[in-house]
Amino acid sequence: MKEYTPVNVITEPDEFGNIIPKQILCSNKRSYNIQRIIQVCQPEDKVIRYTILVADKQRQLFFNGKDWRVSAPNRI
Repeated sequence: MKEYTPVNVITEPDEFGNIIPKQILCSNKRSYNIQRIIQVCQPEDKVIRYTILVADKQRQLFFNGKDWRVSAPNRI
């Protein structure tokens, strides 16, 4: 079973106005730069799923329009 934890994310818009996550800010005051966005998927439920590379590990980052959460942040 995967573990998902709420996080804050620093973003910037691209030239089309899409949200591009740049950095993950965890509740333990640690921050992680997103090295690469591998894939972006927005299914019908409107939760955007980013497959990202952080600290040389692949993670899932989710955004529901208000809140962010990341898979297995304690293993970054």
